Amino acid sequence: MKIVQIHEADFGCEERPDGEEKLVVVRLKLDDGRMMTVEEPDSYLYKAGIDEGSIVGFNGDHLVKIH
Repeated sequence: MKIVQIHEADFGCEERPDGEEKLVVVRLKLDDGRMMTVEEPDSYLYKAGIDEGSIVGFNGDHLVKIH
């Protein structure tokens, strides 16, 4: 599957609670063409080198970069 978009999770009119890790919404295009969204910690994606256009899979509860 391929990441087509990453954007900050929306907390509506509320701020992110103090101490809570910044989450981002990741929009994925699955191999069969369907779209899916998941939330991931922004810091995790950065450390894993995952960005828009990355080909990814799942390893347990998190995305992992394949290409």
